[in-house]
Amino acid sequence: MRMLPPVAVFGVGAALVTAYCSTVLIPAGSLNLKNLFTKLTTEKITQGVPAGRFSEGTGKMVLYVDKVDKETGQWRGVYITDMRDAKNPITIIARQGRLVAHPERLYVSIDLEDGSIHHRDGDTEQTISFEHETIKIPIPQPRFIAAGKGGHQDKNILKMEELLPRAHSLGLTTRKGIELAVEFYQRLTMPVGCLILSIMALPLALLNRPGRRNYGLPLGLLFFVLYYVAITAAKGFCDKPGVPIGLVMWAPNIVFGAATIGVLMMVRKRA
Repeated sequence: MRMLPPVAVFGVGAALVTAYCSTVLIPAGSLNLKNLFTKLTTEKITQGVPAGRFSEGTGKMVLYVDKVDKETGQWRGVYITDMRDAKNPITIIARQGRLVAHPERLYVSIDLEDGSIHHRDGDTEQTISFEHETIKIPIPQPRFIAAGKGGHQDKNILKMEELLPRAHSLGLTTRKGIELAVEFYQRLTMPVGCLILSIMALPLALLNRPGRRNYGLPLGLLFFVLYYVAITAAKGFCDKPGVPIGLVMWAPNIVFGAATIGVLMMVRKRA
């Protein structure tokens, strides 16, 4: 028991570092990574429209600009072929326009003035004149940043104070709401699990005695693997609607905390 306080202090320190990483650093890092990639992609698109050349840097759209004002970025003489709908391509001609980035909303827009839209449907051709027209182009996100609209991307970048309100607004019976609630409790339970496993290491190490087999290290690895399996199983069990997510996510810590106390008492009696 005299050896327990320094181990507990070390465990608390490790738990605090883990908590800071899971609740602050990882969400902030994910958000900054997303913003950086969005900025780089936006700059690539905005700078990839040279004058007098056909550009295909905007996805399934071919863009041609007669002149580009280097100071204002204003385009003169704009020609666009929109082939996002391959069966019904659209041709747009405008006197002037410009590209505007909206990184916070993950798209760029082409704002056009004084032009016309030409659309062919079979043997019928339609022409629509306009004074102002805006075309939105989504900024593609890689899989390591966005695993789906409103899904993993949201839970990775949301702060702790945003997770539960967003989960309740979506509903704890919906898949997205459950994911956000599970993420909230996982960020809290993992640091506590770190503390529990740190303290459990002490009595397991004291099981080693001269002339006996070393059970401490394999038992420690076994408890670590079992804890990981328990956390994974708890997350999977929470997918069912109506399950008390908080209780289920805290269950592995409760079980392993009780096991740690039991092992401490057992080794203390043998000492």
